[in-house]
Amino acid sequence: MRKKFLFFKQLSIVLFLLFGLLSLFCEKKEQKDVIQQALEIFEQQQNQQALPQTTIDYGEMMNTIFELEAVIKTNPDDIEARQALLKAAIDTNRKKIYAIGEGLTDTTNTSEPQAKQRAERAALIDAQRWIMFIQLWQKDISTPSITEKVTGDVPPFRIVQKALLPGDKVYFMIEVNL
Repeated sequence: MRKKFLFFKQLSIVLFLLFGLLSLFCEKKEQKDVIQQALEIFEQQQNQQALPQTTIDYGEMMNTIFELEAVIKTNPDDIEARQALLKAAIDTNRKKIYAIGEGLTDTTNTSEPQAKQRAERAALIDAQRWIMFIQLWQKDISTPSITEKVTGDVPPFRIVQKALLPGDKVYFMIEVNL
C-alpha cells in the first residue's frame, strides 16, 4: 500500500511539473505571438511613414486633363487621346479618378446669381459625364464615343478644384474613388 502511495505521489509531482512546463511554454508562445503582431504593426506603420508625403498639384492636373478632354471633344474617336486621358485622370496610388466639367453662364433670361448657379450645375454634370466615360473606357477604350448618350450611376464625388474664368465660364474638377 505504501508503494502505491509513493508511486501516486511521484506521479502527481511529475504531472505537476509537466503541466507547469507546458503552461510556461504556452505563455511564452502567446507572448511570442503578441510580440510578432506588435512587430508587424510597427513595420506597417514604418512603411506608411516611409512613403513620401506628396501633395497634388491640382492646377497642373486640371490643365492636363482639360486639354485632353478638349482634344477628345474635337476628335471624339481618337483612341490615343483617350488612353492619354486615362493615364492623366486615374491616380492608382491614391485610387482616384479625376475629371473636369465646364459650364457657361447665360444671363440672357435670368439674373446673374441664377446664371452662375446654372453654370456650376452644368459644370458638375459635365464632370460626372466625363467620369462615366473614363470608367467605360477602362473596360473598352474603343466605345462609347463622347457623342453618344451614356447612362448610369456616378459614384459619390468630391469637388477638388473650382475655376471661374473670364468669358462667363465655370470649371469644376471632381474626384471619385477608383
